[in-house]
Amino acid sequence: KTLAGLIGILMAFLSCILFEKGQPFHIASSNTAAAFASLALSASYACGVLLMNTTYGEDWVSGTIICMANVAILPLGYVMASRDASSKAQEQEVRHRLYSKLGHAQVEDRRNYDVAWEGYVNHGGEGAEQTLYENL
Repeated sequence: KTLAGLIGILMAFLSCILFEKGQPFHIASSNTAAAFASLALSASYACGVLLMNTTYGEDWVSGTIICMANVAILPLGYVMASRDASSKAQEQEVRHRLYSKLGHAQVEDRRNYDVAWEGYVNHGGEGAEQTLYENL
């Protein structure tokens, strides 16, 4: 069981490195939270190995430390999720403003095109439109 615990520690530590360096998720805080969870898992495995091979964990202080190492991921996840939600809302607001600007620019460009086309048709006379199509 000690070997299994050591292999668990190694795998959790390697997954932490994978999440930090590989960045498999699109949202950066998800990668950070996954790496932190892997470290917490590694600490849990280490505490399990210590519990099996030593007298660590038999008093209330070390038991509290073990519990806190396992529960620490919850507030961190909540804080990171709230930050992600606020940054996503800001990005959507910026995107909405840009789409609105684009819509106004398209309307303005269409107006300018219509004015230019009308001026070309009026300046060239009756055959101007046909001459333009023939030249194209």
